[in-house]
Amino acid sequence: MLAQLARTKVDFRWPLEVVSGQPPVTIANAARQLGASLVIMGLGEHGLYERLLGDEMVLRVIRLGTVPVLAVAPGFLGLPTRVLAATDFSPSAARAVALAEKLVGPRGKITLAHVLSDDLDAANWMRSNAAFHGTIGRAFDLVTAGLRGSDMVVEREILAGDPAKALLERGDQLQADLLVTGSHGHGFLTRLWLGSVSQRLVRGARCSVLVAPPEEGPSYVDELPLATTRFASYEWAERLEEFTR
Repeated sequence: MLAQLARTKVDFRWPLEVVSGQPPVTIANAARQLGASLVIMGLGEHGLYERLLGDEMVLRVIRLGTVPVLAVAPGFLGLPTRVLAATDFSPSAARAVALAEKLVGPRGKITLAHVLSDDLDAANWMRSNAAFHGTIGRAFDLVTAGLRGSDMVVEREILAGDPAKALLERGDQLQADLLVTGSHGHGFLTRLWLGSVSQRLVRGARCSVLVAPPEEGPSYVDELPLATTRFASYEWAERLEEFTR
């Protein structure tokens, strides 16, 4: 561990703790107990096989916890300056954007992107400047009003098509070094099926990814009942042998 700290040039005065257990569960538990505002993890190499295996740990921590996760891609050596933040104007998306603002480097740029939908504003969603008019425009106004960075550029865009595909393609076009999204699912059992957009961004992005779950959502600790079973003393040998097998 000391060698790892030296390699990454981390101050040796940082608190260190070694724990045992299933990594995703242990990480989610530790983040919650510490009151952490962010969990930082490594992101696998950009390749189908590497991502399917290497990113499963990241996805499992996102599913289990309520603390935002920053999955750091190889080559991510400084604060991001080109950020693509997906927003559907939900609380989790707002949480993700607010956190991303704190991570952006000097004179950075955040591009807020909403994937086009006629559900939000049927009268204006086809307009070329829909991001500035109607319900969608007002929703963007609320998001940008919460961003206070004086030297930070904030842009807004409307995308169309499959959300994950559109965001990944736009991220490549912008040469973004960070993709930002909120995750949905108001409970742990729902988050087990972490869908769709969040999972596909983590698995498909060429850059780092920040995923923020709903802040008020319960964690798996809150939702899963603690099942206990009592055995008579004479049963322990049999149970232990069964467990060992």
